Parts: sequence; C-alpha cells; structure tokens
Amino acid sequence: MNDFREIKSTELPENPLVSIIVCSHNRAEYIGQTLDSILAQQCNFDFEIVVGDDCSEEPTRTLLKQYQQNFPQKIRLVFQNENIGLAANWAVCVKLCKGKYIAQCDDDDFWHATNKLQIQADYLDQNPDCSTVYTNSLIVSTLTGNTAKYIIDDIKYTDKLINIIFYTQKFKAHASTFMYRTDDLLKYVPLDDYIKYRFTLQDWGTLCLLSAHTRLHYLPQITTTYRFDNYGITRPQSYEKLLVRMKKEKELYSFICEKLPEHCKYNEKRYDAYIDKVCMSFGYRANNYEIAHHHAKEILKSRYFIDKKAFFALTKWSFRLFVETKKIKYTLKAAYILSFYNIKKYCNFAEKF
Repeated sequence: MNDFREIKSTELPENPLVSIIVCSHNRAEYIGQTLDSILAQQCNFDFEIVVGDDCSEEPTRTLLKQYQQNFPQKIRLVFQNENIGLAANWAVCVKLCKGKYIAQCDDDDFWHATNKLQIQADYLDQNPDCSTVYTNSLIVSTLTGNTAKYIIDDIKYTDKLINIIFYTQKFKAHASTFMYRTDDLLKYVPLDDYIKYRFTLQDWGTLCLLSAHTRLHYLPQITTTYRFDNYGITRPQSYEKLLVRMKKEKELYSFICEKLPEHCKYNEKRYDAYIDKVCMSFGYRANNYEIAHHHAKEILKSRYFIDKKAFFALTKWSFRLFVETKKIKYTLKAAYILSFYNIKKYCNFAEKF
C-alpha cells in the first residue's frame, strides 16, 4: 500500500457535486494558475479540489500549503511520501473524492472558461447513459507563447470508440477537459491495480476501460488551455528515461488487453514497432542520428508503420537534410507569424490617426 499524508479542513463541503483532481509534480511555475482557474469557476453547486502531490521538491509543496490555507473550504491536499507515478497518484485521489462527478486538470494546464464545470455537470445530469464528457481546447506553446485552437474531429464516438482509442491515435481530446461520472470510474477502472503497478499514465487506459462499457460524449465548447512543452511525462528529456517510460506503457498495454480480451488483441510486434516509432521521433528531436537510425531500421523491418522519416534516417546525410529542412520550415513559419503580427499591430495603430 502507498503511504500519503492528507491536509484538509472541516470547512470542506460535505457533499460536493464535483471533485476536481489536480495531480502535481514539480510545477511550481504553473500550478498557481491552474488552481486559480479552478477557483474562478462559476457554478450553482459545491465543489472540492483534491491536489495529489507526487513527492514534489520545494517550492511546490509550500505553494500548495499556502493555497490550502487561503482556501480551506475548497482545497484538500494529498501529499505522497514517495514518488509513485501519475497513474497511482491519480487513482489514490479518485478513491478520496466525494463528488458525484470527477473532473481533472493537469498541473500545467488551466481552464479559461469559467463555466466549464457547470456545462459539464449539467450535461451529465441530463444524460445518465454518459460516463464521461470532454471538450475542445486551446494549445499554448511554452517556448513561443503562441496559441492555437485544438478542435477535435467530429467523429461520432459511440460503440466503436474503444477501437478508435485502442487501435488508432485519432482520439485526441486532452485529459484536462474531461469530467467523469464517479460511480463509473469506481465500477470499471481497477484503481488498486493502477496503484499496485504504478503505470506511467492513467488517461489512455481509463478511456479504454470506460469506452468498452459506457458512452463518452463530446461538447464543442473550448474550455481548457493545454500547455505544450518540449519535455514532460509524455516527452522525456533523455533517451534512457524514454525507454523506461515505454517499458511501463507496454505493461499498461498488456494490462488493458487482459482486462478487455473481447475488444483488445495483444500484438507485441506491433507495439514494439510503435515504441520504435516514438524513439525514432525522439532521435529527430534530439538531433541524434544514431538513435533515429537504429529505430528506423526496426520500423522498416517490422512493416507495421509507413513513416517517411524512417527512410530519411537510413543514411546520415539524408537525416541531416531532413532536420535542416525542418529548421528552415519552422524559421520561415515563425517569421511569417511575426510579420503578420507586426503588420496587424501597425494597422491597428494607424487606424487611430
């Protein structure tokens, strides 16, 4: 069993309609905005914020304590005594939630729509067959500050959603847009196994399990801002960390296949090819020919994925050509955006005279 310390006040609502989970780990620079956006929600019901901190370094925990002291009627803290990973930390928080519904917001994202909780809770109230509701989002780059709308393809996610989630990468909703029905999470998601095996991520497996038994619905509103960084849980900084992460994700893949044998067929060779594809992409991002070349050969040998980058990684000169071409493309795109911004700014200025 995991060991954690809970910090909470008697001022918390006894029966909140919604619990919001924020899984925290060393995000002191962002988590204040995350919590502020949740506290700014305008709704006609009580809610609680359950912050599960996965053994962060300072100043993250001091900041969280300050928020809990300032908002004791809203925030309860769950401090893990050791790092247990995102999926286990999330599962611990789910088991502690009191709300009829559970929303989540990653510790580097925020909700720019102040009615997010209200519209999603209303929808779940009105659609008892729906276990999960999610929305569109905005993406903001931590490097450039540029934002873009992230609109989900208008696919009718019904009985075949499990196939879309498990076998393809076409289901692109961001986790911070989700709201779940708590009873369905407790019924269909083996939270104790998440804690026991300490999977790297929780959202993909959870969506597989819920979509196999319930319905997930889409709302067209744009409610959430998702921060995109070059590095994070899904984009480790080192090749060694990436290999560790992919090993844990393969364990989750096998776990889901065992839980849903009628929907999900285990194919180790295909999944190994997927790992090679992810690692090859890392090689390109890191400008490391050896890594990209090794995994490109494995991809072409497996024949599960057709990826033009694999062909470019076969020789060093073509690899360099691809990398440098990408750099030029991004430089030109950035220059175009900057020029457009300056022209627009000048036109707005000129209109005043």
